[in-house]
Amino acid sequence: MKFKSLQLANWGRYRNPQVVLFDSTNQKNIILIGAINDKGKTTLFYAINYVLYGTSGLRNNPNQQKHRIHEWVNEKAARSGDGEMFVELKVIGNDNKEYRIQRKQKFKQTPEDEEEINLGDEKLDIFDENGPVKEIGKASENKEDWIKKKLLPIEASQFFLFDGEVIQHYMDKPEIHIQEAIHQVLGLKEIKNAGTDLDKLLEELSSEYTKKANASTRDETAQKKMLSLEKQIKENEESKRLTTASRNGAIA
Repeated sequence: MKFKSLQLANWGRYRNPQVVLFDSTNQKNIILIGAINDKGKTTLFYAINYVLYGTSGLRNNPNQQKHRIHEWVNEKAARSGDGEMFVELKVIGNDNKEYRIQRKQKFKQTPEDEEEINLGDEKLDIFDENGPVKEIGKASENKEDWIKKKLLPIEASQFFLFDGEVIQHYMDKPEIHIQEAIHQVLGLKEIKNAGTDLDKLLEELSSEYTKKANASTRDETAQKKMLSLEKQIKENEESKRLTTASRNGAIA
């Protein structure tokens, strides 16, 4: 997944509509956001987490109050009247198609004497170049599941999206379900399956080689077949070695 842009309004300190463009290449594929304190870095970071994962994306905030969506609605906007908090992330998916993930959270005018902002309905939409992605369906659960499976599992997101102020949290040893999510993102499951298939193929080739060797060492046709099998075995052993090395390197 590659970020293209982030658009937001009434999210945290960003009341007026804002657009942030992300510029990255295959050679420069890490995006860093830096500024002095209290300029909105963390607010942008959690906007991305929210648009992808809803309130689940807010849970790693060290400020317990910020785990709740009420805390992210622009307070001045809510005191002024009914409105809508809007966050949209434009990405290039793992299938090289462009998508827009859009979350809207309605809010109602909240009197000054009320501490908690009154919320309305939340809506999640996913668009491609032709409009809403029809095969996902209309249910929010289906859309949430699509993001986790097609873009980035939430369990692995902490290793791709992280707040520098809480960096130690990301250094902890990941649990099994987090490791599995990372393997999904990096394609390690497919590499492991390929290694298993190579093992089976090597076993079959070795068995056939042994049969030919036992049949006759004088038969010219059998000898040619044996030489061919020897070559295939060596090639597959090398393929397995490279596959195993690739997998181990990716895990490391």
